[in-house]
Amino acid sequence: MIGSTGIRRKRKAHTKGTKVAELIDKGFDVRRQVPIPIKYKNLEFDEGFRADLIVENIVLVELKASETNHPVYYRQPVSYLKLSSIRFGLL
Repeated sequence: MIGSTGIRRKRKAHTKGTKVAELIDKGFDVRRQVPIPIKYKNLEFDEGFRADLIVENIVLVELKASETNHPVYYRQPVSYLKLSSIRFGLL
């Protein structure tokens, strides 16, 4: 038996795969699980944050497989946008 967390993970993986396939079929450049580095003074840390999708190096897409929207879901892509050079995000 799969717990509710396992079901959500499978649903999210399926959603990502189908969305990426659709975008690629339409000719978009799509990168998956892109590291978002944290820069502090002269140091750069690559671990920690990963954007679900970056499309055409213009739009950061964060996918959620949830029936309810928790406030932290909205803050996550905003944080990624602040840390990256990308200006547009989609949740």
